[in-house]
Amino acid sequence: MLPHRAASSSGDNHARSRLRTLGVAFVCSAFLVAAGVAAVRAGSCRVLVALGSMQVEPTVSGAIVRLGGTWEFDNLLQVASGLSFNVLLTRDDNFVRVQYPDTAYAGYFPGLSTYVDEGLDGSKIVGIEAAGAVDPTAHFVSLESQRMKLAVPIPAGTGPLNAIAYLVIDGDYVSPIISNTLSRSLKEPEGNPAKRDDFGAAQ
Repeated sequence: MLPHRAASSSGDNHARSRLRTLGVAFVCSAFLVAAGVAAVRAGSCRVLVALGSMQVEPTVSGAIVRLGGTWEFDNLLQVASGLSFNVLLTRDDNFVRVQYPDTAYAGYFPGLSTYVDEGLDGSKIVGIEAAGAVDPTAHFVSLESQRMKLAVPIPAGTGPLNAIAYLVIDGDYVSPIISNTLSRSLKEPEGNPAKRDDFGAAQ
């Protein structure tokens, strides 16, 4: 019986050692996530959200919008609670806002066209988010490190379609990370309504 007890004791020690190792790994991972978010909030880690290209392909229900650019929040930030990544598509004072991964809103915000031209800030983003109603027809199709694809209804209006991406960490609307604005005309020229480029936008 003594050898049996020794073997059992050895197995128990191994199990306890494994649990301690897993516990340390979990604590370290949680610390790294918290440290990464704290670094961004403190400004010691710059997170960039920038748009470089925009393609619009009209569909029966709206459009497929492809955006290229840089959004340098890594997996550490993606798993942190409180991270909100949004793409805002505007036309005149109407908008569609797609929030990663699977929520979207559409609505009307007075003065939006002017605010987009002048540059959005956190207070305007708060107003836009409050003005939107859930829109189940808009969603992310894909999101990769330097490109994304969205299916959206085209906001009502006669002006160009504008795209802006922004990042809010832990509800901090005082200093959200906001990209540049890209615009694409959807208006067809008079006398040649059928002529379009490869991306479905008027030439």
